[in-house]
Parts: sequence; C-alpha cells; structure tokens
Amino acid sequence: MEMEGPPPSPPRGPLPPPALPVAGGPPPPVTQDGGPPPPPPPLPTPLGRLPLPPPPALPKAKGPSPSPPVDGGPAVLPPGGAPSAPSRKSPKTAFAATAKAAHNYPAEGCEQTNSIFLL
Repeated sequence: MEMEGPPPSPPRGPLPPPALPVAGGPPPPVTQDGGPPPPPPPLPTPLGRLPLPPPPALPKAKGPSPSPPVDGGPAVLPPGGAPSAPSRKSPKTAFAATAKAAHNYPAEGCEQTNSIFLL
C-alpha cells in the first residue's frame, strides 16, 4: 500500500526541552552500565574551586624575625657577620638574598621557592 505525497512532517510547535539539570539542584544520576549511581559532585565554593587548605604562613619582608629557609639550605647572612638579631636597616635586602639563594638549588625545592614571590 503506497502513500502518495510527501511524508508527514513532524508536528509544528515548540520542541520539547532537552533533559538538562535544573539550576537549583544536582543533576540526576545516569547509569549506563547498570552499576551504582556516580557520587554527587562537590558543591561549588564561592570562588568556583574546591576548598584548599590554607597556605602556610610565609615570612614577610617587614617581619621582625625572618624564619630560616624552608628547604634547610644555608642561611644567608647579612654583610658584616652574623648578628644575634637581624638588622632592621635593610630587611628587604636580606629577604631578596634569601629568595635568590633559594633558586640556586635543584628542582626539588621549586614548590617551596615559588611561594616566596607571592607576597
């Protein structure tokens, strides 16, 4: 039994919306292999990233007592010897020398030396 004329067109009107997750809730779990549903994604933080532990406190250039180098390397002494307390005349010079000395070490310390310049 043959039909004459063009094939029937799809019904006109608004198309049904695709199955998208609602903005107010998590998407429904979809399993294709019959296994357990996947764990729900972590809730987004205000910054849009996963929560990270706070970074360790870094010595500031203006601090009264800079801590020794993190990598255990030789301490950089200011010119004129090793006074019991750091000289308050040029704390930035001593800090810059410490940062420069940290880059003379091999790549194992890169994770620690990069944090020096984030101050």
